[in-house]
Amino acid sequence: MPRSRHYNNIHIPHGRANALVLPSVMAFNLKNQGLTRRYADLAGMLGLGFDDPQRSAAALVAAVEAFKVRLGLPSCLQDLGVAREQVEQAMPRIVEDAFNDYCTPSHPFTVTRDDVAAIVKELI
Repeated sequence: MPRSRHYNNIHIPHGRANALVLPSVMAFNLKNQGLTRRYADLAGMLGLGFDDPQRSAAALVAAVEAFKVRLGLPSCLQDLGVAREQVEQAMPRIVEDAFNDYCTPSHPFTVTRDDVAAIVKELI
């Protein structure tokens, strides 16, 4: 059963929402050295590796974003017909739901409500 939530007439299917946020979350994860090394390893497997793990990891994030664009997937919430005002009005609930999602506590490093809000704002 798909996990999706409705916020003030905003409805984005779960898979589409994941595709939308994936590059932003990956970029956020580059704050962590362990995840940066993992991303750099993946980048190397894809022929995107450099001598510098940070640069390799950033190349992986860019490749995921480029792949998303090639697939014709949305780059921002406005591409899905969601107005800035709708997101701003629903922001407290969106942040709280994401923060309280069962996956958040298992994230490899601490995520704050401000982190979640920043990622959402980046997608407006």
